[in-house]
Amino acid sequence: MRNKILKIFLSLALMAALLPVNSFSVFARTINQTEDTIVDMLEEEKTPEEDVKQESTASLKVIHIYIDGDTQEEEEVVIDDLPIGEMINTNDYVQLKEGYQLIEKDQEEIEIKETGNAVIFKYLYIIPTEEATDLEEFEEEMVDNLVSIHASNADPGAVFSTKEAYWVDESKGEARIDFSVFGNSIQAPSDVVLILDTSGSMAAADTYRVDALKEAVKDLADIVITPESNIRIGVVDFDSQAGYLADNFGGYGPEQKIEISNFLQGTKDYYETVDFYTNVIWSRIRFEGETNYAAGMEYAYKLIQSRPESEKNRLVYAIFLSDGVPNKDVGLIESRSNQLKSVATVYSIGLEVGEKAFNDNLVSLASEPSFAINVANKNDLSAVYTKIANEIRIAGTDAVIRDIINDEVFEVMVDAGGEPRLSTSTGDASYNLTTHEVVWNVGNISEEKETLSIYIKVKDDFKESGLFETNKSASLTYTDYNNDSQTRDYENPTLNIGNTGSIHMNFYLVNDSGKLIDQSNKIITEFSKRVTLQNKYYLENNSPDLSFNSYSVIPPQTIEVWGKYYEYVPNAIGASMATIYSVDASNKQYSLYYGYKERLAPLTFDYIVEYYLQNEDGTYTLQEPTENVDVPYIAGAEVLASNHVKNFQFYTYTPNHQDAINSIQMDSGDNTLRLYYDRNMETIQYTVHHVTENHIESKIYEKEIWQGTLDKSLEVSTNSLNSLTTADYDGYEINTIQDILGNEIHANDIVINGTEITIAYKKILVEVNYKVEYSYEGNIDSNLEEIYTNNAWINQQVISIGRLEDKAKIGYKLEGFYDGVNPVNLGDEITSGTSLIAKYVKDDAITKPIKYVVEHWLEGNSVASSTDVVEINVWINDQDQLLITSDSILPKKFTGYSYSNMEPALKAGDLINNNKVIKLFYIKNSTIVPTPTTQPDDPTPNPTATPIPTKTPTPNATTNPKNPPVEKTPSLEVVASPETKDEVAVIVKPQNPPTSGGNNNLMIIGENGMPTMGILGNGRSWALVNLIVTLIGLLFTLLLIFSKKKDVDEVDENGEQLEERKEWYRKRIYKVLGILITLFACILFVLTENIFLPMVYVDKYTLIMIVFMLFNIVIFYLGRRWYEDEKINKEAIKETSHNLK
Repeated sequence: MRNKILKIFLSLALMAALLPVNSFSVFARTINQTEDTIVDMLEEEKTPEEDVKQESTASLKVIHIYIDGDTQEEEEVVIDDLPIGEMINTNDYVQLKEGYQLIEKDQEEIEIKETGNAVIFKYLYIIPTEEATDLEEFEEEMVDNLVSIHASNADPGAVFSTKEAYWVDESKGEARIDFSVFGNSIQAPSDVVLILDTSGSMAAADTYRVDALKEAVKDLADIVITPESNIRIGVVDFDSQAGYLADNFGGYGPEQKIEISNFLQGTKDYYETVDFYTNVIWSRIRFEGETNYAAGMEYAYKLIQSRPESEKNRLVYAIFLSDGVPNKDVGLIESRSNQLKSVATVYSIGLEVGEKAFNDNLVSLASEPSFAINVANKNDLSAVYTKIANEIRIAGTDAVIRDIINDEVFEVMVDAGGEPRLSTSTGDASYNLTTHEVVWNVGNISEEKETLSIYIKVKDDFKESGLFETNKSASLTYTDYNNDSQTRDYENPTLNIGNTGSIHMNFYLVNDSGKLIDQSNKIITEFSKRVTLQNKYYLENNSPDLSFNSYSVIPPQTIEVWGKYYEYVPNAIGASMATIYSVDASNKQYSLYYGYKERLAPLTFDYIVEYYLQNEDGTYTLQEPTENVDVPYIAGAEVLASNHVKNFQFYTYTPNHQDAINSIQMDSGDNTLRLYYDRNMETIQYTVHHVTENHIESKIYEKEIWQGTLDKSLEVSTNSLNSLTTADYDGYEINTIQDILGNEIHANDIVINGTEITIAYKKILVEVNYKVEYSYEGNIDSNLEEIYTNNAWINQQVISIGRLEDKAKIGYKLEGFYDGVNPVNLGDEITSGTSLIAKYVKDDAITKPIKYVVEHWLEGNSVASSTDVVEINVWINDQDQLLITSDSILPKKFTGYSYSNMEPALKAGDLINNNKVIKLFYIKNSTIVPTPTTQPDDPTPNPTATPIPTKTPTPNATTNPKNPPVEKTPSLEVVASPETKDEVAVIVKPQNPPTSGGNNNLMIIGENGMPTMGILGNGRSWALVNLIVTLIGLLFTLLLIFSKKKDVDEVDENGEQLEERKEWYRKRIYKVLGILITLFACILFVLTENIFLPMVYVDKYTLIMIVFMLFNIVIFYLGRRWYEDEKINKEAIKETSHNLK
């Protein structure tokens, strides 16, 4: 803290030292020296008592003053033998020290005279940049929230606010922060409606309530009905019912008189408003009847709504007064009250009604609880009306004060209930424990001073001492009488903790006689409404923390505020008179007040020349140091910026800049010339080429830079690397962004001037597809549907046919692939989403044999005497049924036997399943031998028929000498099926070889016509590679099994039979593993492959079969290597053992 304050003093000293010599007294007072002391010193220094050494020469005394904070060091150098009358350039005698900068010299040239030749140079120690920043921040903290000197504190609507901090009990660390806010009344356009209770109780004997009411209404009218006001008053009364005591709202002046209708005569009477409410009104009131709150509020609402539309934007206030409890239309009170509050701010006043009746009946009628007033004594009624009148004449509305406590040092105290200790005169206040913010909703700002007290204490863990701010920030926001939002920041008050104190000086505005005035020279009668010019702390060793001691406080003779000078006025009203102040434990903090008047006629005109150089972002930066110039003051004279133009490299002077100040009139109040210099610019660029396979478009991106910029590079913008959206780039996206060297370029990269960037585009690819459906004789098998996808350019969504899979089923042949109408082939291009159809037609060349057997059984034989097989070839997918022919079931002639019956009983033309057996039974002949009918459709024997001759065998039948003749049948072999005991497998050699595309191999088929092998396969093909790798794995396993075995009973010379047995067991483990893996591979092959189906190279089981083969090879290798290693080791051992022997 002390270092910061030291920096503050250094900054103040610098500001003062920058003033010209004839203003040096201001600087002298800034460093707490009196003007007389400095002037005397300078006069003494400027009149050296040295003798002239020669008649034609004289001496020059050069005084160097080095200022460092609150200390200064002087060095004096005497230059002898200077010719009298010669003009000397004082710059030749500047004597700089490290860290110091020349801030002032009293003259540029001096003419050498016989005596009194002297020149003064002042130097200031320059604070480092970061320290200077802290200094400025602290100095800002010291400056009060000053009221603008161009506004008047005496004008209506001016708002005043204060904030102070006091110790309540320093020994306990308890303190209080007090806020106050008030304002000069402003007569906003307003209408006030009085709602008066005129029931009988108001005029009861010995109550004198009517007298009190008359006085209160008169006082209110006197306050608000004034020439300056824009306030009007209307009135209704109520007892059992309500009525209007006047037709309108009356204001000030003849144009705003009260109107009263005379219904009998059809005329109106007019009265001055104040006179009406002082005298006339009371002659029109009769105090009688009951108390009907609802009627009074209803009529008030109607009176308000009766105003013309042009007047309904005026503020409305309603003042409801009653001395009793409502006893009529009680159920309507709430609705009438809400209706009235929707158009007016309502005050409710209870006149001697008692606390309970007031709370039960009147509090709810007011717009806010604080607007409900219980007047226990009728003599206080006038004061209440006066207070309301002042509140109506508000200076601001919606006022809110926000204050953030300095939680690093202090905390808000709480009461016994744990609530923060906040005390307000109006409105409500709350404290946020998280943000440490106190919010006070003040409401309206009027002449009534409203206050807030915040009770705080030093935190228990805070052990430092010094001067500390109680708050981090505080502000007042409100809406002024012009309906504009205003914000005012408070200065943060401070408290001294520990054995330190402080003296705070407040400088305020007065006139020549010391009376308080506002900015418009109007007299201010209240000290609290003074115009504050400046606040600052008294400093000791550049610090506001004062040790316990006595201090002589002398206010500066002159202060400068907003470019104006103010002179100290002793004995001003409210000013502190003492000069010695003792800071001790009992008096740790002082607030001193000093009056200052504006100094109107300066001796010289001091002005500043500021040079602003343009920045990269277009703003301008003030160049330090500025030029401080003083010239003799001449009323109405003008100083020109053109006399102070300098040359700055890479900049051009811009006299017509909008913020430039090119001239100043000496009596204008301004004292600053502003010269603006614009940057000299040049253009740099980079080029972006957008390249597709058949189009190039180039764009140039430029940037203006300052000529003084050493780095002639520029940033690549995001927009410049965006893809183009013109038709030439439709369907393309960015592939690469590179410069000519192949380096990748990204947004925000820095490139040199002239860089060329190439954006290479590639086609945007989207997924395209086509579908292949498989149709067998017009029936689509949805399970075989295939969808093939690929990528294609988005502008040409076609796909090349890359795969057409033949999924022929048994008995069908592929006719071709079609896009619905036209045939397609591999490599053809089709539109994405096209459905292709693989059309399959019936392949009649692929057949299967089906048959039935006819057995002839003679009575008494255990086997059939004759067997005929009827077999035909049908299409492979036809049903396994065939028609019984008449020839096949004709009874045969057997000597001594006659046909009896057939099982099952069938006839020619009936369907019979494949491989079924028909048995014809014959009985031995008797006297009558039955013979079957010759009709082909009825093989049933006719017992009454006469014998017929033996039928000649058909050409297909052969005669067996041992058996009866049978029909010829194709070559076939009947075997037992290995898969099911109920199924018979037939190995068929087709009579006719199948056509191209058929299967010439033998097939094992079951009764259902499907293959009996490969139950896990695809049913359409078998893989050659699977067979090869299975055989290879089998070969390696056989080699391992039949490798040479060592006799385990053989014992070497050392009797190591145990080791031989272990070796034998190890080799056996590898053999067992090889056998198991081979067995698994063979089983898998049998289950997944059917070699009677068409052959392919690989299928989905090929990888598994290869893995099994690799396991076989590894096991073979390990088994053989173990054997070889053991053999070598043993031979080595035996040889070694032999050598040893």
